[in-house]
Amino acid sequence: MHKFFGPTGTVSRVTVESEALKTNMLGDPSVRVVDVYVPAGHDGGGLPLLVDLVGFTGSGLSHTNWTGFRENLPERLDRLIGEARMPPVVVAFPDCFTRLGGNQYINSAAIGSWEDFLLYEMLPTIEQRFRCGGAGRRGVFGKSSGGYGAITHALRHSDIWAAAACHSGDMGFELCYLPDMPAR
Repeated sequence: MHKFFGPTGTVSRVTVESEALKTNMLGDPSVRVVDVYVPAGHDGGGLPLLVDLVGFTGSGLSHTNWTGFRENLPERLDRLIGEARMPPVVVAFPDCFTRLGGNQYINSAAIGSWEDFLLYEMLPTIEQRFRCGGAGRRGVFGKSSGGYGAITHALRHSDIWAAAACHSGDMGFELCYLPDMPAR
C-alpha cells in the first residue's frame, strides 16, 4: 500500500435543508449532509469543484470514511495533489442514500427530486460556502449508479457541468433487466 506523508486537506460536513426532497414518497429525510474536501493550503476559494456520485447502496459519506488496506478518497486526493499529479480541487461527497438504497440522481415521483436537490440546492450551498466552482469550473463523476447519474447530468445540463466521468455506469436498463420482467 502506498502511503503519502505530505500535507493533508480537510473534510467539512455541510448540512443542506432541501425543499426539493421534502415531498418524496419514501419519507426519506429532506435534510441531507455533504462532506466537502478542501486540499491542504487552500480554503476552497477559486478552486474547481468536483461532485462524487456513488453507486447504489452507497453514500458520499462512505468515500470519506477510514478504510483498511487502501486509501479513502480524501487520502488519494492528498497524495495526487501533493505529488502534483493533479491540480488542487474541492470535492463534494453528497449523501443521497434512500430507503431503497440510493437513486439514479434524477427527479423521480417515487424516490424524490434528486436532480433538483443536487443542481439547485447542494451546488449553490457548496459553491457559496467554499467560494469554489462556478460556470466552467464544475465536474461530476461517479461509478455504477453514480456513473449513470454523472453522464445523465452532463448530457442534460451541459450549462452546469463542464466535465464528467462515468465509471461502469448502470446503463441499458432495458437490456439488463428486461429478462427479469414478467411476460406480457
